Amino acid sequence: TARATKLLEEMWQRYRDGDKTMLPNFVTYNSMVDAWSKSFRSDAGEQAERLLKEMWELHESHPHLRPDKQTYSSVINAWAKSDEPIATQRAWRVLQEMWNKYKEFNNDISLAPSTVSYNSLIDASSRSGSGKIAEGLLREMWRMHSVRPDFGIRPDTKTYSATIAAWSRDKSQELGEAPKRASRLLEEMWELYDEKKDVTLAPNTVSYSCLLDAWARFAPSSEVAAREGERILHDMWNRQSAHPELQVMPNQACIDIVLDACEKCGQTGRGDKLVAKWKKRSRQYVLKQQAQNQQQKQQEPQPQQEEGKEEVKE
Repeated sequence: TARATKLLEEMWQRYRDGDKTMLPNFVTYNSMVDAWSKSFRSDAGEQAERLLKEMWELHESHPHLRPDKQTYSSVINAWAKSDEPIATQRAWRVLQEMWNKYKEFNNDISLAPSTVSYNSLIDASSRSGSGKIAEGLLREMWRMHSVRPDFGIRPDTKTYSATIAAWSRDKSQELGEAPKRASRLLEEMWELYDEKKDVTLAPNTVSYSCLLDAWARFAPSSEVAAREGERILHDMWNRQSAHPELQVMPNQACIDIVLDACEKCGQTGRGDKLVAKWKKRSRQYVLKQQAQNQQQKQQEPQPQQEEGKEEVKE
């Protein structure tokens, strides 16, 4: 980001010195904002928002530098990834500015928030452990999808996974409440997938990992955490068998969460059995995937030899 900032300054300086070909454009600024959103620096939100403000200031004399939904979404994402205490509040403010600009510019759809905008804000809420806020945003997305489908705002797997993660970090609820809310969200994902057959709404390993984390942190007891963790692992195995088109196999992180719960309640034997079962299931899954890939490869049409050309034999 430091190098990119210096290059932008150099472009402006050369432009002011008379080289009109060096005028920074819309893509230049959006790339800069995006770079800050991926920097994970604590000042990323401030720097990204500074560039947003600069674009609006330059817009009067350089109309081509007007921000759009991509610019705003990257600024929200920069705040989310900054992990600053004020990140959620500032990200909210940026989203509100998007709606204000949308109205100011005669309902210009290029300035309206998108799924990415809301997902980034939910991510900010997740990192601050605000389950209720995150789920409220998810519900608002469904409402917007119903009222104005042309906006393209609709929850997806990332939305639900981030909201489940928000509940897994929410310390404001009574023990057991946060994981129950997270569990209901995962059930909702399966209901939506069964109804719509849309993979962009289906749970994945990340969704389940966040749910396991919620039970590990906020279960009423370590015994409950271990029991629920084992139940969730079995659900993942069963769902993967029933839905080979999805990716819901437990990974090492999932197993570690449940193992830790088993150790805390003195049930290491239970954990050992789960590890053995996981290794066996994983091997079976890999072998099945390899067989399916080989079968697909064999079914692919082979390139035909051009007419009139004979195969050259050595």
